[in-house]
Amino acid sequence: MDKIRKPTASRGMQSLFSLRHAIILSVVLSIFYSACMLFLYIYGFRNAYQNEIYTTFDSLSQNIESQLEKNLQQIYELSRSISYSTTIQTYLLSPDKIEAIRAGAASEDIMSVYMTSNQMFSNIILLSDTQRSIYGNSVSIISAASGGETVSLRDYLWEEGSKLRRNEYSFTPVLFRTYGQQEIPYVFFLRMAGGILPETAYRSPRILCAVSCDLQKLLGIDNAWIPNDMALSIDDGDRILWSNREMPSHLQDAVYLQDRESGEICVDGDVYLFDTLYIPELSCRMIWTISKDAIDNISLSAFYKLFLICLCGGGVLLIFMVFLLRALSDPLLTMQKELKELHKQPGRRLSVPHLHELGDLASGINQMLQRIEDANERENALRQRLYHAALLQNQTKLQFYRNQINPHFLFNTLECVRSMARHYGNDSIEQIVSSMAKIFRYSVYTGVVVPLESEIRHASDYFTVMDIRTANQCSFRISADKEARDYRVLSMLLQPLIENAFQHAFPCGKKRFQILLKAVVHPDGSLSLQITDNGRGIPSEKLESLLEQLRRTSTVQQSERHIGLLNIAQRLSLVFGSQASLHIRSQEGFYTQIEFIIPHPLPDNALEIPLRPSSQ
Repeated sequence: MDKIRKPTASRGMQSLFSLRHAIILSVVLSIFYSACMLFLYIYGFRNAYQNEIYTTFDSLSQNIESQLEKNLQQIYELSRSISYSTTIQTYLLSPDKIEAIRAGAASEDIMSVYMTSNQMFSNIILLSDTQRSIYGNSVSIISAASGGETVSLRDYLWEEGSKLRRNEYSFTPVLFRTYGQQEIPYVFFLRMAGGILPETAYRSPRILCAVSCDLQKLLGIDNAWIPNDMALSIDDGDRILWSNREMPSHLQDAVYLQDRESGEICVDGDVYLFDTLYIPELSCRMIWTISKDAIDNISLSAFYKLFLICLCGGGVLLIFMVFLLRALSDPLLTMQKELKELHKQPGRRLSVPHLHELGDLASGINQMLQRIEDANERENALRQRLYHAALLQNQTKLQFYRNQINPHFLFNTLECVRSMARHYGNDSIEQIVSSMAKIFRYSVYTGVVVPLESEIRHASDYFTVMDIRTANQCSFRISADKEARDYRVLSMLLQPLIENAFQHAFPCGKKRFQILLKAVVHPDGSLSLQITDNGRGIPSEKLESLLEQLRRTSTVQQSERHIGLLNIAQRLSLVFGSQASLHIRSQEGFYTQIEFIIPHPLPDNALEIPLRPSSQ
């Protein structure tokens, strides 16, 4: 009885550590580990996101400071250039009124050019102590508050600018202008310049250049790069000058009272993160705020999303494991049953499962059984057969894999590269990749007979690639009416000729390389295709040799140059016989023209054999 029970216990222990139980245990442990990692991730996500908010504060502040510095440099350079323009100084400072009047129109043209040079400038005003002035636009003749009195804009700007020395600059306090129902804050950049005209040197005249800039554009603020839950405001200590969203007044007061530049603040039970940036040039500061509730909502939203993803992933994993267990257990049970019956039926072989691993195992057992049965009399012959079979199998697999290469992979890869080029703003790469994709797609999927329009597009795509490779030194012109474009021709006729032009005619010295494609349908229904270039031309000896090869089209395969041209001639001859003709005209150093006549259009199903050239 013990001898009977021991195998039973051993079989029970083996079932405990079976493949099925191992896979189930692995799935449970994987789900448990994923859940633990998910909760640990969510636990640290809030702090990580809060740190990311502070990093965002710093990044936005640095961007604004660098943009302000860059814009100030542009404004300073503009004010210096326009203030010391001889034409403008003549108009503003010249004692000769006639000469000043003559310079007035040119001064207005100069102002117009500077006004359109940068969208940041809403107005440019030039004032002088001679009471002459130039305004960039007439809308700027408004009133401004100065010293509690309403005065003209000229008086206001001159009063502010008269405090400056020569070549010094400053900003006016923030002003507002009404646009629709919005009040847009803006400032004037003021810079005092001196006279450079010899006839005005004795009285040291002054010119005040005032450049009006929208506050938001001057600071380079773009609402697009401000996070949705973040509030940004600009104030001068007394009032809010601009904000991307409404900020509660009690939050503003609480931030004003803080002696820190950044940190946390509690207002009416709500906790906010804030950061400030003082801008001394404009005597104002920027305040960034975001509620911690918004951070918690983001964290909770992320938790739900990740939990849902993990839950779906776990469900998919369980379903997959069930199918995997069935796919493993059923073949294993079948193999186990067949192994037990092998001694009863010596000639029997194991059935090969569909799974690769188990199939290899069953095939190995079958091969082992076969070798045992035939070891004595067929050992050498079997080894030789196995060697040749393995060699043939490898060759077949190699050819099979080559034939199974999916052209969609190439097209999808080129489309990915084109999208990346567009994203990074590289138009040349986007254009050449798009043209390459069209060339490959045409080469793979086009039929034997196509409209001439398809051939023209294919040739244009190829020319685009070659033109970019040659640094845009070429041009391609097409002259073909609708009747010619609808003409049915053999595919791959034009691209080899464009390729020959680049290979044998380019470069053509200092002149621009040009290719002209002309297609004409004659009254008798024949089509004339001409491709002309202004390249190096063909020497007379080589031209005679090439014409001789065209007369003997059977030697196309032995030719090393102009194989695309000779191949086209052979294809036309095979399809149309003597009715088709090809002509070459060339003068060395000036031009080359290739013309071939197609006697009549081809129907779509005219040819059942591939006539496309094997190489160009």
